[in-house]
Amino acid sequence: MGKRILLVQFRTDVSLAHEVECVCSKLETKDVITLNPFVDEIPQNIQTVLQDVGLVILGGSGQFDISKQEEHVLTALNKVKPLIEYILVNDIPTLAICFGFQLVAYVAGASVEAKPQNSENGSVEVFLTKEGKEDKIFSNFPDSFFINAGHKDSVHNLPSTFTVLATNDTCQNQAYRHKNNVYGIQNHPELTKEDVLHRYSLYPEYRKGKNIDAMSKLITPTPQASKIFKYFEQVYLTN
Repeated sequence: MGKRILLVQFRTDVSLAHEVECVCSKLETKDVITLNPFVDEIPQNIQTVLQDVGLVILGGSGQFDISKQEEHVLTALNKVKPLIEYILVNDIPTLAICFGFQLVAYVAGASVEAKPQNSENGSVEVFLTKEGKEDKIFSNFPDSFFINAGHKDSVHNLPSTFTVLATNDTCQNQAYRHKNNVYGIQNHPELTKEDVLHRYSLYPEYRKGKNIDAMSKLITPTPQASKIFKYFEQVYLTN
């Protein structure tokens, strides 16, 4: 297993570089390569893509929603689908974040739907399940912690191969594990308060009519959430 991290991005706008900055600032590992199905060609040989990679991070997307089934989005997702399928079949160490979380579940057979009652913005509290408290990654967290949120789509009807690790009353599937090494988290451990406010300036539709000052009051410090990157590095990149 390699020591390199592959960050797969699902963006084409100015948030592209911001995501790299946010993720890399939380990592000890500096050997991070990126891949983006919206702009890059993906080699047919998936083993080539994953050469020397010890951890895959699947990023978020403020631009695109799986539930809308837009043609240009589906074209990009079909390009990356063989990689996701390979990850699932071969249990490749992975952290899927927000859009990435939804995409992994979608490829595996779950439904991804835009239900307003399940959407989240601001800082939200999530609670570990019994399985989460026993998991090699999530057992490092307290029983509940805050994480910065921003999603319209949500995951439903997870296949039985997925174990739910965290939940709350608004959005039932907050974190999961597939098999032993493929993880997903619905919200954004890579974003600080300042990062979230910057994203709200890029995507005003997420503010639902509120100004930046009003949104700022919905965001609390989330020091626990960002530690997930350290926990993944300890498990998958230090051995």
